[in-house]
Formats: sequence, C-alpha cells, structure tokens
Amino acid sequence: MRSSSPIVNILKVIGLFIVAGIVLNILFGLIGGILWVAVKIALPIALAIWLVRWLTTPKDSRRRYY
Repeated sequence: MRSSSPIVNILKVIGLFIVAGIVLNILFGLIGGILWVAVKIALPIALAIWLVRWLTTPKDSRRRYY
C-alpha cells in the first residue's frame, strides 16, 4: 500500500473541515428554528394559562407568601 503525499493529506483534512462546517451549520440552523418555533408558540400559551388561572381563582384561595 502506498501512503498519500502530505499535500493530499492536508487537502483531505481541509475538505473534512469544510464538510463538517456545512453539516454543523445545517444542524444548528434546524435546532435554532425548532427552538424559535417552540418559544414562539409555548410562551403565549403559558402566559394565557397563567393569566386565566390568575383571573379565575378566588381571592381567598390564592396562595399567600409571607
């Protein structure tokens, strides 16, 4: 078996870094998009639930923190 020349090895490593960068860019883009959608949907729902519970609970049964 013949070993590759140093220039070919350097080009292989550079190509690997480029491919890994593209894959990570796509992966992080998808994760960021999913998190953005989750926050955009979950935050208003959580605020609405909190507001409804706050408005509908009787004043006597609310928790009191001392």
